[in-house]
Amino acid sequence: MQVSTQVPSAILALMFILGVLLPDRAGAETAEVNPVPLSPVPLSPAPLSASSAATGARHEASGAPAPSAKPRAAVSLRDSYAAIPPAERIGIQLDLVFAGHYRGAINGDYSDQLVAAVKAFQRQNRTRQTGVLNPQERQALAALVRPLQEQVGWQMVNDPATGARLGLPSKLVPHMGSGKSGTLWSSAQGQIRIETFRVSARETGLAQLFELEKSEPVERKIAHEVLREDHFVLIGMQGLKKMHVRAFAREGEIRGITILYDQAVDVTMDPLVPALAYSFQPFPDAGGAPLKMVPRRKVDYATGLVVSAAGHIVSDLHVTDGCESVMIPGLGRAERIAQSKELSLLRVYGAEELVPLALLSEPPSGSELTLVGVADPQAAHEPSVF
Repeated sequence: MQVSTQVPSAILALMFILGVLLPDRAGAETAEVNPVPLSPVPLSPAPLSASSAATGARHEASGAPAPSAKPRAAVSLRDSYAAIPPAERIGIQLDLVFAGHYRGAINGDYSDQLVAAVKAFQRQNRTRQTGVLNPQERQALAALVRPLQEQVGWQMVNDPATGARLGLPSKLVPHMGSGKSGTLWSSAQGQIRIETFRVSARETGLAQLFELEKSEPVERKIAHEVLREDHFVLIGMQGLKKMHVRAFAREGEIRGITILYDQAVDVTMDPLVPALAYSFQPFPDAGGAPLKMVPRRKVDYATGLVVSAAGHIVSDLHVTDGCESVMIPGLGRAERIAQSKELSLLRVYGAEELVPLALLSEPPSGSELTLVGVADPQAAHEPSVF
């Protein structure tokens, strides 16, 4: 049986040339990114019980000072956070980091630092400072930080090389490759580099690694350093790049992250560094595994469907998103004019003899469906039939 190598004119091979996509604050395109699911949270700390109120009334009648309600309020506030799903608590912490109120581990744990950050946001939002967000305040916080998260393509990912979990601005560092002992995410020209690392604590202790990281490479100039029993932090310059290094030791292993970026992009990166640093989870729980980032090549390929004789083509948003140039072999460059959550609408101007894909008004009656697509031309020369 012969397989035809002819491809319908309504199905085209698209070649996408990836490049750096730094956010343009005047009008950058954004993708539909929501790293952490949002869900309602308790309105406020639980009220005092009737028996507690009666006790206070008896003390007032007798002239004795009523016992302090502070311990009771603290317990009630902790209980309110315990009622919030762990993923939502992490989402609140992350959003508070983006809002500039929280500087602490993004792990979902209750802490006085988290309560103080919530109160700071409530004060900024001119609402009652309860220390826990009600649904309206939670929505206001999400609305405040979502534009920045979407602009940079923020998402939580698993690092397959080290086992760590971290947040990444995927639109700024679309290229993923191997690092010295972990994974490297970078922009096309290397202005931004985010690299994980993993070493054996039995071979190199935390204090020893701390000293090595301070002096290697030799162009590092440390402005701030912290060394604790189980982790260290280094902040400074590496040549002309700003630098932030964090490492954590546990169970005979050290896992860390290095953030490097040119001073030319510090307007974009400086607000992101706290989120990058605090979202790094070196030893995450096995539970909520986030999306895993798929490595992208400098040149990628996808199938496009011609939907109008005027040159409109529909393709996969995941492939076109973040591309510097979209090329259609034989037709030239295409412009992205619209998008949905999964699809991208392209248009190529000046194309002739394009035949739109024929769409049926009714679904086919048979149980089989044949899909024809153009394979990667570097790997095959015939259309793939599924």
